[in-house]
Formats: sequence, C-alpha cells, structure tokens
Amino acid sequence: MKNKTKFSSLYELYNMFLEVSGKYKKEYKVSLYSGIIAIVVQALLLCTFYFLLEFVYIKDKESVSVVICAMLTLIVIFAIFKFKSSYYDHGGIFVDVGYDLRIKLGKKLTNIPLQSLGKYKTGDLNSVFASNVDESVMFMVMIPIMFLEPIITCFIIILVTLFINYKIAMLLMVILPITIPLYILKRKFSTEEKREFTTANANLESSIIEYIQGIGVLRSINRVGKNSKKLQSEIENVKKVQMKTLGISALPAVLLGTLIIFTTILTLFLAIYLNLQNEISIALVAALLVILSRLNEPFSILLSVATIFDLAQNGFARTKEILNMQELKFNEPLQTPNGFDIEFENVNFAYDGSDKNALTDINFKISQNTMTAIVGTSGSGKTTVIKMLMRYGDPQFGAVKIGGVDIKNITQNELMKHLSVVFQDVYLFNDTIFNNIKMGRDSASDEDIFKAAKMAFCDEFIKRLPQGYQTQIGDIGGNLSGGEKQRISIARAILKDSPIVILDEPTAALDTSSELAVQKAIDELVKNKTIIVIAHRLSTISRAEQILVFDDSNLVEKGTHDELLSKKTKYYKMWQAQQNTKTWQARNKL
Repeated sequence: MKNKTKFSSLYELYNMFLEVSGKYKKEYKVSLYSGIIAIVVQALLLCTFYFLLEFVYIKDKESVSVVICAMLTLIVIFAIFKFKSSYYDHGGIFVDVGYDLRIKLGKKLTNIPLQSLGKYKTGDLNSVFASNVDESVMFMVMIPIMFLEPIITCFIIILVTLFINYKIAMLLMVILPITIPLYILKRKFSTEEKREFTTANANLESSIIEYIQGIGVLRSINRVGKNSKKLQSEIENVKKVQMKTLGISALPAVLLGTLIIFTTILTLFLAIYLNLQNEISIALVAALLVILSRLNEPFSILLSVATIFDLAQNGFARTKEILNMQELKFNEPLQTPNGFDIEFENVNFAYDGSDKNALTDINFKISQNTMTAIVGTSGSGKTTVIKMLMRYGDPQFGAVKIGGVDIKNITQNELMKHLSVVFQDVYLFNDTIFNNIKMGRDSASDEDIFKAAKMAFCDEFIKRLPQGYQTQIGDIGGNLSGGEKQRISIARAILKDSPIVILDEPTAALDTSSELAVQKAIDELVKNKTIIVIAHRLSTISRAEQILVFDDSNLVEKGTHDELLSKKTKYYKMWQAQQNTKTWQARNKL
C-alpha cells in the first residue's frame, strides 16, 4: 500500500529553523517574534479605521484627534518591530548561518569514511553545498512572517469586528476554516513535488559535471549535444517533474483566491444591507472596505508561500543527512606510531552493499624503510589494501597497524601525516602550479617548494610555461601532459616528506620519455622511506624486498622475486605471461 505523503507541522518547521540557526538562535527568535508583533500592531492599525471613519462621519473632532494619535503611536511601534524583524535578513545574519552550515559540512566531509562518502555523486554534494544550504537559510524569517500575516491579521480583525457587529464578524470567520483544508492539500502536493524536484535536480547536476569533464571523450565518439543520452534524459526528467504537479498543485491556490474574493464581496453586501437596515453607518461600511482590501493581498499569496516551507525542509533534510553520517571512530587511548613498519592482522573487509569479501584473512608485515610490491589481477584486492591503510573504511574483522599501533587509535590527521600517496590518476586543482605543490605542506617556504620541484624533475618544464610557477593548471590539470601532472604530484609528495610512500602504478599510462622522467622523480621520493607499490608491470618491482600476490581477495603468495619464480605458481604464471607478451611485441616489430 502506498504511504501517505507527510509534511511537517508549523511547530516542527519552527524547531527546524531553530536548528538551522545554530549559534544564532537568539537572533533568529528576536527577528521572528518582532515580525509577529509587527503583524499584530499592523492589524490593530487597520482596525482603527472603524473608529476613525465613524468619528469623522459624526464630526467628533476630539475623538478623531485621539484616534489619529493612537494610529501614529501604532505606526511608530510597527516601524520599530518591523526593523528588528528584518535584521536577521538585512543584517546579514542569514549569511553567517549559511557560512557556518557550509563549514560544518566541510568539516564533516573530512571525518566521514570515504566508503560512505563514495555513495554520493559529485552533483549530489554540489547541490547540498550550494542549493540546499541556501534553501535552508534564506527564507527563515521572511517566509514564516508572510505566512502568519494573513492568519494573525484576519484573527484580530474578526476579534475587533465582534465588538462592532457580530453578524459581519461571523461571516468573516468563514475565511479561516476554508484556509485550513486548502493549506493541507497544497502542502501534500508540494511536499512530494519538492522532494522529486530536488532529487531530479541533483541528478541533473551530476550529469552536467560528468558531461563537462568528459566532453573531450564525448566529442571523439560523436555523442555531444542530444547524442549525450544520459544528460538529455536528466534534462527531460527535470522538465517532467516540473510539469507533473504544475496544474494540480495550483488548484488549492486558485480555490482559495476565489473563495476569498467571494467572501469579501458577500461581506460587503451584508454590510450594505445592515446599513440600509440602519444597523451600521455608511462610515463603517467604508472602513470595512478599506480593511478587506488590505486583507486580500496576503491571503492571495498564503499558499504559494507555504510551499517554500517544503523547499526549506527538503533542503535542510538533505543537508542534515550528511551532517548525521557516522564519522570515523577512534579508539582510546589515542597513540602515535612507534616506527613505520606496517602490519595487516587477519583482515577481512567487504564494501557496503556487497556480500563478497574484497579482502579475506589477510596477514602480512612490511618492515620500515623497505619496498613492498602488491601485484595481482584486476579486482583481486590490491587497491583495497591501500584503502584500508588510509582508513577508507574499517575492516569488519582484524587490524591494520603502523608502528605496532592499530590505526583506529591514530587520529585521521596524524595518520595522514605519515602517508604520501602518488596515484595513477593524478588530481590537480584549478590553481597555480606553485599552490598545487604547496598543498603537500602548507608551512613550506618558497625555497622548499622550488627544491621539491627540482627533485621531482619538473622545474625545467615549469620554467618554460608562460607564468612559470604561477601558471594556472586548469580544471583537473587539463593544461598539462600526463607526465607533467604526475611529476607535480610527486613534487607535492616530496614536499610532504612522509615516512610511508604509496605508489599506485604512477607510470602505467605514460609514454617512454615521460616514464623515465617520472621514474627519476620517484627515485628521489622514496629515499629512506617505507614503500608500497601497486604494480602491473612485474619487471619494475623485481628488486623489491617483498612481493605480495593477490588473487580473488586472498593473499596467495609472498616473497622476493626469485623466491616466487622458483615456486612456479601464481606469480610465475603472471611473469611468464608478461615475458611472452614482450617477445610477441618484439617479433612483430621485426
């Protein structure tokens, strides 16, 4: 059975806005309550027209003067509280609230296991940081005030009108009962609409980012524009979601507007009738006309404003989903590694949502200042070993240790101080070359950065660039070759100077010339370090002190190159296959 669409009550929305306000709760309450007081004062000001026009009609100058003084006093009070209510918005506090919310999100991302974060598309996170935060904070005072204005104003007018003429007051009472079911109906439509639209919009953002980043590939296979089916599909889906509830969600607002106008006209007819019966004066009829004309406008936008509650609620729900994610846990007592040897003890690990182990009963030890290579077929568990070491996620069983200390007892900042990683797929930021290298160690001097660049053999090509070290790299390093990007990433790792270096086959996708340059840079990086190399070309790791051979999540062999060849099992077969490939390639060149 299909679940009924639920939406939050006004009290729940109020608590949500308080939560969004964070440390600015007091300022938010002051602005909101001041706005409510301003509405009450404004409603009382409208009601003074009953007395003003009546006294003018009977030419009671003294009473007119008293009413005018009362109106001026109410105007001053209204201005004071209206100003205080606008401070949250125009005083810039909502900007601070948004800033704090984004800072919280940023800090949260640094403490969430990468395995959990990997469930989100880039566009989803981009949507949360940009759109959803703004949706949560921008209308926190203005929208509740706009929503409450017609309700409070109508209630006070009815209350005062009871003392003027109870028949007119009773007819006006029809407005509020009509509003409630239409409000509920509108919110039901709106809640589902906003949820679907937010999801569709996030998917579209992901597709746009993917499309832009891969536009070179798309052009090469002639799938740009409408031929990019995924992007086109997401654009069509957003349009479909927007059109889906467009007509039906507008129905409650149309009904309310019609009923308000009908009630207003009916009330005026009643007032005219009562005047003809000499029950009220023509001055009261005129006053009622003024009051009702002022009431029409806020009621006409009441339901439209209510839908923004759902936008804010849905935006904050997506924001809070990330803020509530489980962070990495650290065991007490927190410790510092006693050296930089690495040990895996009975490690079992399965990725979220998978019923198959990525690592099964893994045991090995890497001595400090030695080189260990990890080899195996794709999907055998090589990269997962590195992820475990970086705390991408925690093993379901077993322990990963550095210097005899379980990495769960080491803070994330402390752990990452000890690790430098050079990935096969280099990620550089859209900034200068200088700043990209400096990310390795923020406290580094200019001389340290230049020295690291020279050690990574990238100083020469950097100086040939138009602005040298201040040259903008471009999005994802798009203005540099693969070898140049790789050397910059190595310079960054050299600058960081961590005792453990992880190399994820950094030369696999490079041409011979670039490979030689990168290999020289790596030789500088790995001096006096504990080295882990994920290798595909076995000839590059034949001198490693230890080689770990993985197959289908299991560590099936370990030893030196010569020891493993002598066993003539998995490693031997891999070696023979690569040697045969080289022989075949050489014969084809003859």
